[in-house]
Amino acid sequence: MPNHERRIDAAIDGGFFGGVYLENIRARCHSLDVWLDTPGVLMVKFEDLVGAKGKGSDENQRASIKMILDYLDIEKPDAELRDIAGKLHGPGRVTFRKGVIGESQKEMTGGQLRRVDEMLAGVYRRWGYRPLT
Repeated sequence: MPNHERRIDAAIDGGFFGGVYLENIRARCHSLDVWLDTPGVLMVKFEDLVGAKGKGSDENQRASIKMILDYLDIEKPDAELRDIAGKLHGPGRVTFRKGVIGESQKEMTGGQLRRVDEMLAGVYRRWGYRPLT
């Protein structure tokens, strides 16, 4: 893609790129519905995992890590939970691309944000998110 804006447009709208077809963002999100409809699947939100370093909450981060460990039937002491949380961010870590809540508003144009909001209105409701704009 020639520039950042075109790459974001391609991710939103989908299409053929270099002989490869990319579904639009709505179709890609809806492809995850099967997981939401499957009993026993644990849903964890990015915003609950990034902690204060990602403009979230350390309390939510620890609770989410605990929830994942409980789901996997793994017991860890509180000190180890704090250690796991501390290792999610930092130099050399690839857990998250940037790992900061709200970065889409910096990465996307106003028009792109509005298009995503329009395309994902139903997804937002189902996943418990609010529109970006």
